[in-house]
Amino acid sequence: LYIMGNDDPIEFRAEAPCVSLHGRKVDLHGFSFAGYQNGPPFMGGPFERPEFELEKELLAIADLLDERTVLVTHHPARGILDNGFGVKAIQEMSENRHFLAHIHGHSHSRFGRQGMHFNVASAGKNRAMLIDLQAHTYAVLGDHDSLCLPW
Repeated sequence: LYIMGNDDPIEFRAEAPCVSLHGRKVDLHGFSFAGYQNGPPFMGGPFERPEFELEKELLAIADLLDERTVLVTHHPARGILDNGFGVKAIQEMSENRHFLAHIHGHSHSRFGRQGMHFNVASAGKNRAMLIDLQAHTYAVLGDHDSLCLPW
């Protein structure tokens, strides 16, 4: 499962063994994943939209979310692990809808977790985040000793 980032030049071709989450929900192993890849203007990339379009497009996927769904976006919610690059409509969605977790990237210097939000942007660093949805734990893997933490 994937979503594209603001500076990713093209979508994967149909024959790739991956499924785009953008604008859709995919059920997998007892959980659902819904995705949205667009974000505000940043570098002139193909997945950038003005804020009013982001709000309209995110509203269209809001009904896909429930307590077993992980929202996967490229951009963070405004004010949460965002370094000023967050999207207001994602922040509002996380306040008004009940879903399991939000996984995003984009803000490379804010890797980590805040509440139900997980910033997994690695920015070329030797690190990753392993999230156990069933156990509500996550592990940070990489340059240092791995940590397993509750959320």
